[in-house]
Amino acid sequence: MCIRDRYQRRVRGKLNVGKMATTPEEAEAVRAFAICDTNGDQKIDRAQLAFFLRALGQNPTQNEVNELPAEVDFAAAWKYYQEHKKEPLDVSVLEDLFSVWDKDRTGEIKFDDLAQCLKIFGRLSNDAFTQEEIDHLKTEAQIDDNAGGMFNYQEFLNLMVQTQKPHETGAVDGAWPKAAGSSGY
Repeated sequence: MCIRDRYQRRVRGKLNVGKMATTPEEAEAVRAFAICDTNGDQKIDRAQLAFFLRALGQNPTQNEVNELPAEVDFAAAWKYYQEHKKEPLDVSVLEDLFSVWDKDRTGEIKFDDLAQCLKIFGRLSNDAFTQEEIDHLKTEAQIDDNAGGMFNYQEFLNLMVQTQKPHETGAVDGAWPKAAGSSGY
């Protein structure tokens, strides 16, 4: 049995939502919930609900996560998502924010400037980045201090736009992602 079949059996057998999903978005939510429900009791805790929301393209702040219910079933998680769903920011709004530091419009800014903003503005919203998170971002963005310490925000924005949208392909429509020339997993 391939990984896809085991995964689909796990999702079908694990989660009884009482009805079939009626939209691709709801099908994605069912799939995300099944993944988050690690112990199979058809309930998820606060941290798992935050992960569920992120899997559906949302980005709750730490304050919002702290205010989430302690435990929910699928119906409550789906209702919460629908009632609190935020549309993704238009990329042009984010580009304008970065342009404050990118006067020449090169698509890059000094990483140290970005890190300072994440600390200062995050404090104002009670969602400041920790030094560990900033160091992780610096590592993931492959910032080289010896090469000027520049952060390619244009590449970052492209990645953000891609990951903000719920995944409406793959397991949802049965066309499991495959590597080129692959027959499956």
